[in-house]
Amino acid sequence: MSGVAQLALANELNQLSTSRLIADSAFRLVFANTHAESHLQTGTLFSVTSDYRLVFRHPDHKRQVQRAFGIQEKGFKENILPSNDLRESNLQSHGSANAPVVLTSEFTQILIRKVETGRGAYYSISIFDERSPKKPDADILKASFGLTNAETRLALLLAAGSTIADATEKLCVSRHTVRAHLRALFEKVGVSRQADLVRKIISGPAMS
Repeated sequence: MSGVAQLALANELNQLSTSRLIADSAFRLVFANTHAESHLQTGTLFSVTSDYRLVFRHPDHKRQVQRAFGIQEKGFKENILPSNDLRESNLQSHGSANAPVVLTSEFTQILIRKVETGRGAYYSISIFDERSPKKPDADILKASFGLTNAETRLALLLAAGSTIADATEKLCVSRHTVRAHLRALFEKVGVSRQADLVRKIISGPAMS
């Protein structure tokens, strides 16, 4: 995957309101979005070895994943499964997804899905924390005001407290482009100030 494609992927995953990790077929960590990094830092759900393997803190979680995906014990410890760099074609392919595994611990659910692609397999790991503050639903926000994808991404960033400068950096676009999207948001949402825009988003149907 090129540097530009990796940056685009990182930006896409960082816009998600859930914690998302991507692991290769040997459970080596390939990517963790901004929300997931806090879980890795605390180490309450996973630890990461020196060669980037994800290790489950709870033995029951490890056993459930082994049974669900047919991973032998040595599959977690040795590089016996094909290692797949997550190339752009892998991530864009729908592939064949196995039934997800849901792991539970206090306040937290972990959803793990194995996706088979033409180049191999990878694991998509989502973490849902009941203690996380509620965030606007992107699909509802988009539909409520007839927003484009780019306008929706900007609206979510602003609602989360990002400044225009922050949004320019996170979206990898020019300040001029962000300003143009902001003007479109004002018109569609029916406001004239950024503070009113954020207020309308966090009090609207996208928060329900």
